Amino acid sequence: MYPIIGLDISKSKIGFATIDGENLLPRPLFTMERGTRKRDLEKCVEYLQKFNAKTVVIGLPLERDGTLGERAVWVRRIARDIKHMIAPDVYLVDERYTTVEAKEYLLDGERNANVDALAAVNILKRFIENKREGNIEAI
Repeated sequence: MYPIIGLDISKSKIGFATIDGENLLPRPLFTMERGTRKRDLEKCVEYLQKFNAKTVVIGLPLERDGTLGERAVWVRRIARDIKHMIAPDVYLVDERYTTVEAKEYLLDGERNANVDALAAVNILKRFIENKREGNIEAI
């Protein structure tokens, strides 16, 4: 099984997580500070290639009512760019409340360093659940 990489793209950081075995247990990798759009794409592609990712799951920041807002449209563009740059299978998963769930796991001192990577873990968990139910959105 090829590694699956999950991305949580927030306004200031990008969290990375992976599923890299038969056990399907996601684990956090790291969090990267965001810069320019071009730099963010280049670094994401660099890391995805480094991990030999064949599948990328990106959290889609839908509005509370489930509609697409400005940020969701922006993330969709990034997902398409990643797909065109390195051609992995790219999926979008509703990421509502994944960061809130991640913060519940962390102690106050750890919160800033790890929350985006743990949110990416939650995105991968949702991907697994949605895939079982046949409810995944490919780019």
